[in-house]
Amino acid sequence: MEKYRIPNLHNACRVLKLLSTTPQALSIRSISESLQIPRTTTLRILATLTLEGFTAKKDDCYSLGPSLVPIGDAAKASMDISELARPLLQQIVQATGETCHLAIPSGNRALIVEAIPSKHRLSSSTKPGAILDLHSSATGKCLLAFAHWPDLQAVLPLDELPQHTSKTLVTLEALNAEIESVRHANYAVDDEEFRKGARRIAAPVFSNDNQCVAAIGISGSCKRLPLERIEEIASLLKEAGLQLSRLLGWKEALEQGSA
Repeated sequence: MEKYRIPNLHNACRVLKLLSTTPQALSIRSISESLQIPRTTTLRILATLTLEGFTAKKDDCYSLGPSLVPIGDAAKASMDISELARPLLQQIVQATGETCHLAIPSGNRALIVEAIPSKHRLSSSTKPGAILDLHSSATGKCLLAFAHWPDLQAVLPLDELPQHTSKTLVTLEALNAEIESVRHANYAVDDEEFRKGARRIAAPVFSNDNQCVAAIGISGSCKRLPLERIEEIASLLKEAGLQLSRLLGWKEALEQGSA
């Protein structure tokens, strides 16, 4: 991976790490000398980081900025929830023989933060770090239904939604109807909407403040996940979602209108 490293991006990361280790704000000169980065380069890095809110400037000195707070919170939450979810995902894999994954909101997409592979080939779209479209994935639909409802247009660029297959839903009317169904059933299905021949099912996960913070999903071929198995597998996923929600401090029953 070394050959793909971007030098100034690497230096920007070093600057942030340095600022995280010192309680006081640092001057450009101090940062430049500490990291052995040219002063002009240091200035440009800090100017960019400050514009993005990753650093803050006061009296010609720099400290960590406010944009890092939600990123840090999200990183901590994803690590915590991944650890809690892992045994539940493993149980689902054992029960179904299919790959199971956990996804969290990431802007207007869904980010897979944990995945337990089955004996079947693991798709790159269900590996940790993979980014999923909200409108064409089961976990994404759960997030639309329970984390982003009712203002779908706020997170969906409706004029440029990619149509991955002939079944992909790309209109607001179709998506609204689908999400209403997801909210009623408490689970979502991607029926060959992202990839032909592949089917996914997912259920939501809630935190102690009754917010949808993740979705547990399963993925496999349509042959291994036929339509007649959807209700059976959805029940497993909903129960796993409830268990993980309770581990996160959620106490209200999903069936009682948590969404």
